[in-house]
Amino acid sequence: MCFISLSSGVCCTAALSRLRQFHLYENKTLNWTDAQDFCRENYTDLVTLYNQEESEQLKQLMASNSSYKAWIGLHRKEHSLKWSNGDTVNDTAWLPLPSPSTEPMCATILKDNTTWENCTEQKNFVLQ
Repeated sequence: MCFISLSSGVCCTAALSRLRQFHLYENKTLNWTDAQDFCRENYTDLVTLYNQEESEQLKQLMASNSSYKAWIGLHRKEHSLKWSNGDTVNDTAWLPLPSPSTEPMCATILKDNTTWENCTEQKNFVLQ
């Protein structure tokens, strides 16, 4: 389901499970930190994907609704991977690891893959 909000752009919604939904914001690009702040002020947080199945569901939404990369809640913090809600990353089978770097790296998702980008770049984002 997609809808248009004059204040925030196009939002597409899909269910990750019976209890969880995620929302893709298009036409609104923010860096990772600002996207996280927006999500926390208006919803819950950037999306957390707990396994490959949830990753694939989100990629399907992206394939049918977006041609742009979007931030998810995953970031590298002090040499470890963390979700924006504070959870540790347990299942990394679906996720390429970021290259060694001192720059902050945050995860983006597109219709066919998950990649790491500099957190200061402006992108769409997915929230829960």
